[in-house]
Amino acid sequence: MKKKLITQSDDLIAQGVAKKLIRIGDDGKRIEYLRHGISRDWTKPEAIIEAKAYLTLVLQYEYPDDRIQLFAPVTVGSSLREADIEVFADAKHESPIIIVEYKAAADQIAAVAEKAVAELRDKLDSEYKSAMAEAFPDEDIFMAIADDIGFDATGKPTKVNELDEIGAELAKFISKERGDE
Repeated sequence: MKKKLITQSDDLIAQGVAKKLIRIGDDGKRIEYLRHGISRDWTKPEAIIEAKAYLTLVLQYEYPDDRIQLFAPVTVGSSLREADIEVFADAKHESPIIIVEYKAAADQIAAVAEKAVAELRDKLDSEYKSAMAEAFPDEDIFMAIADDIGFDATGKPTKVNELDEIGAELAKFISKERGDE
């Protein structure tokens, strides 16, 4: 049988259970906030963070539990949202002093990952270009487009023939590439 390593956060959860602030379901899938009558999915990482925050406020910072409202509706601007935890200055819950709302860590992780991928892509692209430049040094190429080749579409001769000029330029290019110049 494996021994479970007890961490500070495990101890916080154990204290919450011992003080009857929370209860973890027998199947380990639900957490109940006993004094609040609320049950949440304990298998989700955010549920663990919410529970630790709640227990920290009550057990470590000694905020009275009757002044804490969990998963409370709060007005932000003109919209109604749910805050994870709201702490009030009074037992009537009229004067909030702390509002806790956790954002999904997935968004933060995705942003960090996207940045890392972009940096890696840039680095690999730069390394690839350097390796290609070293393996295949730049070579001059000759390219020409002739609009008039001395004949029209019916085969009749025209006054201009660009092929003669292109041929002369190609001869110069070949001579230069061979090092004849």
